[in-house]
Amino acid sequence: MPGSRRRHLSAKHPVLERLEPKIVLSETSYVHPLAVLELAKAYSGIGVLLEQTGDLAGALAEYRKCLEIFRALVAEHPKVPNYRRELAVSHDWVGNLLTLAGKAALAMAELDQARSLLEALA
Repeated sequence: MPGSRRRHLSAKHPVLERLEPKIVLSETSYVHPLAVLELAKAYSGIGVLLEQTGDLAGALAEYRKCLEIFRALVAEHPKVPNYRRELAVSHDWVGNLLTLAGKAALAMAELDQARSLLEALA
């Protein structure tokens, strides 16, 4: 609109603080797996951005959120190979980041899990 200004929200804005996704499932709740998949992809995207800015701890936290979501999806839908592949990719992201952080033993454990998952898909 002419004359209107866009308001940019800062990361500290109260509205954004409330937007942190919290998925609480009960027996009567249902969240479509594709919505959960998109949430996991959002976490990995945030992780990439944080990694690129040098915030390895923040990136690791986001990658771990993504990893947990894919673990849950694989547990809930074991016959969907895409979820297992995405879980493997998530382990790979965490492993690579741990390598950058100088945590070789933890990195190798994550990378081994990624390899095992991918081999099982072959």
